[in-house]
Amino acid sequence: VFGFLILGVLLTRLFYLQVVRQEYYAKVSRDQHEQRKRVPPLRGRILDRMLEPLAYTIINPTLTAEPRRLNKSPNRASELDRLVQATGQPRQELEKKLRKKSPTVPLNDRVLMSTEAADSLRIPGISSEMAPKRIYPIGAAGAHVTGFINVDQAGTEGTEKAYQEELRGAPGWATFFR
Repeated sequence: VFGFLILGVLLTRLFYLQVVRQEYYAKVSRDQHEQRKRVPPLRGRILDRMLEPLAYTIINPTLTAEPRRLNKSPNRASELDRLVQATGQPRQELEKKLRKKSPTVPLNDRVLMSTEAADSLRIPGISSEMAPKRIYPIGAAGAHVTGFINVDQAGTEGTEKAYQEELRGAPGWATFFR
């Protein structure tokens, strides 16, 4: 009799966990194996009447330095040489940036570089992150028409501002499985 009572309690508990609480445990399992990440939108292109680009966005590796950490490195000279080669910036300009008192300093905010060049650096105190960069092929010649964007990728002048809603784009989501 006591055995049947324990068997009944176990079967009731199993029914409760597997049937009644099935949705809850399925969600817990999904949350442990899936990770959703917000993907920011790429700003739209601005084209002229011949469909030539006046403005477009690319994803560019952005290098950030920790000046304190990099300046204390025993291999500072060779690491700086590698940064000059990777970014194409003059050595004096990089040294000026590294003298700043800020905890982090962007190194190539105005310079395009390849992903391979950024990944191959592997210098302590230098991190690389992919970030959108707006390109204006005709440069200052068309600035009065195309306008500019700010740090938040929002139009501040000209066509960039007038068509902000259309150019902004919509964010998406990426799902990663662990």
